[in-house]
Amino acid sequence: LAEVERQHIAEVLRYTGGNKTRAAEILQISYPTLLSKIRKYHLADPPAPTDPFWPSTESEEPEE
Repeated sequence: LAEVERQHIAEVLRYTGGNKTRAAEILQISYPTLLSKIRKYHLADPPAPTDPFWPSTESEEPEE
């Protein structure tokens, strides 16, 4: 059950782009509880979404 909870929290954090306040609202838990669970499950900041339509933070052309 803990692994399911960890995966769900990780997915919500990815969905919110790492916005912990919004993630706590979606999960219907308090912000301090979310922080506690993030520490408990060793969840780092989520990676950028892999959606091809998501704006990239990398420049496509190298700077000279």
